Amino acid sequence: MADDSIELDSDKEFLANSLLSAYESVFLLYESAVSIKESLRAKKSNLGKLDLWYQKELPDIIRSRKAPHLKHDELVKLMEWKLARGKFRPRLVDLVTSNPKDFVEETTAEGLKLAKSSTLKALKTLCKLKGVGPATASAILAAGAGERYAFFADEVAYAALKTQTLKYSDVEYAELNYVLQGVAKRLNKEESDKVESADTTVQWTPHKVELTVWCYSVLRQNKPELLRSIFKPDASRELSNKRKNVANDRSAKKRKHERSGPITSRSLAFWGRERPS
Repeated sequence: MADDSIELDSDKEFLANSLLSAYESVFLLYESAVSIKESLRAKKSNLGKLDLWYQKELPDIIRSRKAPHLKHDELVKLMEWKLARGKFRPRLVDLVTSNPKDFVEETTAEGLKLAKSSTLKALKTLCKLKGVGPATASAILAAGAGERYAFFADEVAYAALKTQTLKYSDVEYAELNYVLQGVAKRLNKEESDKVESADTTVQWTPHKVELTVWCYSVLRQNKPELLRSIFKPDASRELSNKRKNVANDRSAKKRKHERSGPITSRSLAFWGRERPS
């Protein structure tokens, strides 16, 4: 039974400070968050089916091709998924649909190829498609290369970028992905420290971190009792000191990052050559 006395962290605090056990527990509630998000829609959105296709089927379909790419109908469906999950803008579906089929395949193939070495160039290429901006381009990258890229989800971006407004720019996405890469690296280290195994499979990716933070945000705002049921008082007290250490470590790295200067269009050119891990 949930304890209403448990004060939940903000999305920013959860993203930056939560330990592996918290991330694992929240991730298990992802399907519940999708169902809740779907129920909030005034009109039926089929988010559940679209999300299952986007998260489970589309990545395998893309990887199965000799030159990874999306077909025209897949790009349209991806846009339908994005709009069902966020702000509904029907005009974008029309714009995406207007792209020639060959152009969709060629452009997404080039973009996913460039994504192996250059975030900036990949985004620029994918945004050549009508109706595709950095946010939709990130959905293509997350589906085709989720081990390196996350989706530009509003809820996650607000937490990672610590802002109340978004411009949906390539600079913002680069910063968002950088933050999520760092969290994934931290969680994987905690996983490897916890389990001595010859298995070197990476459990946490930027995309999986993004999904978990999105899930936390949706549940915190709409069904917090589900989160309170997994954050028990005893466990919270036991993890208090560990979380403080994590927070202190994050603050030290932030100060180091700030000394190196803010992320700008000029510094993003560096990211185009060598993506931070």
